[in-house]
Amino acid sequence: MNKHLVRRSAAAFAVAVSLLGFTAQAASAAPTVTRADVATRLVAQPAPVYDCEDSGIVLRYGSRGGCVYVVQSLLNIMYNAGLVEDSSYGPATTTAVRQFQARYGLAVDGIFGPRSWAALSGAYYNMVHGWPY
Repeated sequence: MNKHLVRRSAAAFAVAVSLLGFTAQAASAAPTVTRADVATRLVAQPAPVYDCEDSGIVLRYGSRGGCVYVVQSLLNIMYNAGLVEDSSYGPATTTAVRQFQARYGLAVDGIFGPRSWAALSGAYYNMVHGWPY
């Protein structure tokens, strides 16, 4: 992936995270959002960013917090993962992450690190633009 595409996909992911209201403090109160809501909000409401990808956070079994919620929510929105969005990286989240990693040809280890963030942000960028992901 070239640097320009990586920056664009990271920016799209960051905007989505912000627009969907993901924060560490309000993870349990975040609304359920559909793909149409994401696209509508992306166009209509630019907002400050809570950017998990650029923070360098690596998530694994036992992790907790807003970035776990981001992963759970986006896997649900994009792939109908059926995860409880509880900000806790447990067995179900690990399984969904492994499936996501396999889908994108990543190392299937259940750890959500830089390559998983890049794949998720790229897939999100494609989704909001109506491209295959």
